[in-house]
Amino acid sequence: MAIRFSALEADIRQAEVIDQYKVGMATVYITSDCRYLIQEPHLSREAYAIYSKLEDRMDTFLQSLGDIRTDPERMHELEGRIWKEAQKTRQADRVSDFFGVLKYFIMRNKAGYGLLDVLVNDDQVDEIFVEGRGIEVAVSHRRHQEFGLLETNIVIGDVIGTSLLVSNLLRKIGKTVVTKPVTEGITDQKHRVTITYGNAIPANGPAITISKFQAKSYSVTDLLRLGTISRLEAAYLWMLNDAGAFGLVAGDAGSGKTTMLNSIGTMSNPRWRVITIEDVRRLHIPHRHVLAFDVWPLDDHERLLQLVRASRWMRPDLLMVDDVQEEEAREVFRSAQNGHAVLASMNCHDIDSLLCRLGADPIGIKPAMQAILWYAVLMDRFRSPQGRYVRRIRSIMEFDPANCVPSRTDLFSGNAKAMEGPESIEDLLRKSKLVRHAAEILGVNPEADLQARIKLLDECLEKNAGKVHDVFEILKKHYRPNRIRIADQK
Repeated sequence: MAIRFSALEADIRQAEVIDQYKVGMATVYITSDCRYLIQEPHLSREAYAIYSKLEDRMDTFLQSLGDIRTDPERMHELEGRIWKEAQKTRQADRVSDFFGVLKYFIMRNKAGYGLLDVLVNDDQVDEIFVEGRGIEVAVSHRRHQEFGLLETNIVIGDVIGTSLLVSNLLRKIGKTVVTKPVTEGITDQKHRVTITYGNAIPANGPAITISKFQAKSYSVTDLLRLGTISRLEAAYLWMLNDAGAFGLVAGDAGSGKTTMLNSIGTMSNPRWRVITIEDVRRLHIPHRHVLAFDVWPLDDHERLLQLVRASRWMRPDLLMVDDVQEEEAREVFRSAQNGHAVLASMNCHDIDSLLCRLGADPIGIKPAMQAILWYAVLMDRFRSPQGRYVRRIRSIMEFDPANCVPSRTDLFSGNAKAMEGPESIEDLLRKSKLVRHAAEILGVNPEADLQARIKLLDECLEKNAGKVHDVFEILKKHYRPNRIRIADQK
């Protein structure tokens, strides 16, 4: 008889599985009824007895793992210790028979995240939600946004299990006790953990949210393939960025703002000095000269304000600020007045609410200063005719300062079915004022320059360059010294 001390049994035979994949030794199944089911390795009675003895003997050693800063180092030390203890107890042969499953559970429970380990290690999971005892842990899944949250077969069943989970997460963020009703921090893997505990604890137990840092971000190639952005839209934004534009990426939570911000930032001069400022590290900028700042403590708007202000004296060619909230927005606009490119993201449902938020307290940016904004990209989540949620640009709007009041041109707009706007470079040149302005700054023929950029984007697709670094290496070709300048193109 096999013993499980992990997720509840997942009866795959009774489910309609629409997706499945491996996460280490575990298998994940996504079902049509919005479930995320995990099958972990089984421990036989004999293997469980060995596990219990090893765990008891290693308690003192396991406490010393806290002095080792990174999880990979902990796992390496732990693996060596398993063999050492097996030899001491003369169980090396028996441990050898079950080493794979023993290593899995010891590392999962002692160096990993316990019951949540598969969820944390699954690259397709964006966020993890523990909503109390007796309730299925839920996840937000990158590939299955159409379902909203997926319920897992992990349930935190009792007070002891809850305490162990909270203690483990506190250790991961470098804390030992909960001192505030809401405790938050960053793990070594840059995951953001928020624990509601103490006086603010819900009736059915603590609430835990883990916002995961994604080591692999979507590249512009991915966005082109998914239909999030078109080749012409990408070339247009790339050209404006090179000309030192000030752009805002807006949208609701989960609409893909940070992904779009990252893609536009990647499409910039490889010799530029880039400064990124964000609360949790999500941007992956492949440039050689990058200063990446995290705001700590989390949601410390005063520190964020200081970083944005200080960045002006660091002489960036491109400043990127993710999730602008309050007074720091004014500093972002002041930075744009310095002449370098600026990219920022904000939570807003549409362009009208974006401008209203900029003008209202506590931001309070007057129309005269708003006029320095070049463009805004509005991201959204649409439900496709097939029932899936897709992230896509809803609109790209140009701003033209007229009498110090920004006038708007709705350049591209669309929905889940189709985008409306320029379909060719000629159409874009007729409708856009910024393209010709950018061409003058860059000293290029606008039509030839856009064609060259689209050609390189096509190369990214042809070569299936999915990684940000691979995309960057292809786009770098646009900045070779022997590029044809405007005088040679006439």
